[in-house]
Amino acid sequence: MTMLWEEASEGLFLLLSFIYVIPLCFVILTIYLNYRPDQKSLSIILFGFFLFCLMAILEYEYNLAPFAPDVLFYEKILESGKIVGAEYGKSVRFYSFISFFPGLLALRHPLLFSILNVAIYFFALHLYIRAFEIYIGKKIREKVLFLFFGFIILYPYSYWVIPTPHREAYAIFAFAFFLYSLMFFLKWPRKGILFLIISNFFILVRYQLILITLPFSILAMYIILWRKAKLDFPLRALIMFLITLPSLLCFIKLAQFFTGFKLNLNFLGSLRQFNYELYSASGFAYGGDLQWDTPFNVLRNSFLLFLQYLFAPLPILHNNNVFQTFLLFLDLIFVLLILMIILKNFYNLRHYLFWFFLSFISLFISSLYEFYYTATARHRIPFFLMLVLLASQLWSDRKAEVKCAYRQ
Repeated sequence: MTMLWEEASEGLFLLLSFIYVIPLCFVILTIYLNYRPDQKSLSIILFGFFLFCLMAILEYEYNLAPFAPDVLFYEKILESGKIVGAEYGKSVRFYSFISFFPGLLALRHPLLFSILNVAIYFFALHLYIRAFEIYIGKKIREKVLFLFFGFIILYPYSYWVIPTPHREAYAIFAFAFFLYSLMFFLKWPRKGILFLIISNFFILVRYQLILITLPFSILAMYIILWRKAKLDFPLRALIMFLITLPSLLCFIKLAQFFTGFKLNLNFLGSLRQFNYELYSASGFAYGGDLQWDTPFNVLRNSFLLFLQYLFAPLPILHNNNVFQTFLLFLDLIFVLLILMIILKNFYNLRHYLFWFFLSFISLFISSLYEFYYTATARHRIPFFLMLVLLASQLWSDRKAEVKCAYRQ
């Protein structure tokens, strides 16, 4: 009798997961109402959304995703329905706080929660598009929308981290919200300042991201002050110099608070060595033996860490077989495809340099504290999505130029 009841309950949850998909289509409807895409673009958006939902069901039933140790934390947090205490890290505690209400909506069930993650992810993609539109000062073309969601469907590793109890959907949403707030603030400073402050709070779902968002926020304030200050150049430069010192002190204090290490020349070495020793037995940790004693070593190692982060699983700072993690290899092919599109349209990149700068600096900073090469693919998603959108825009620009030349 107990077995029958458990099977019936599980069947009910599966039924509920399909029912949940219907109201969550509001996310897709929001995109549709905002952009009025043609039938082809709308079809690929809907297809992508339901493909991720299907993957959530398959992953729940057959455990298709590669094992990740931290997923166990998130599943325990979800099932317990509690906000965890000091025994967990700061970002895990914050994640348990912001995921509490979505967990209630999902009835504390991993499958329903995974489908909610899909909705959060697609809403985050909407924020990436809105941020880019504010940046370029106009709505994107339907061709760009079609290409962007086409690439989203082709993004291999997203299928293993979005439709699961991972916190990745929340991290992507937090960064997308920050990006939108940043562009909004640069366009409308008075209206956008509150958005910018709130977005830096949400980014704590993965506290390392504050090392990216805080410098960008300070940079944005510099840009606004430089634009608005009705002063001569020397006086404006002096004001910027005086603001820089407290800004740097604030950044150093926050970095030390969240990481627990002093921010000095050997900061990255201390941080990486701690994590490397913790996970070295797995065989997937890298960069723990790098020397950080001189400025030259800091520059060289930073460059190597960036290459390893961007082009994982290539053996740059590790000796593992590239094909040992085939899914990572597929993700590398996708990364190379996007970068090739950007390089092929390098001439038009001059129109989007600030966006390109933000994406690459984000990838660079994130690479400095990454130590587990099988985690690189999921940790670079929030920043690489900026390049995916940029590649879609550049490809569309190229096609538009070819059409214009052909008509002439």
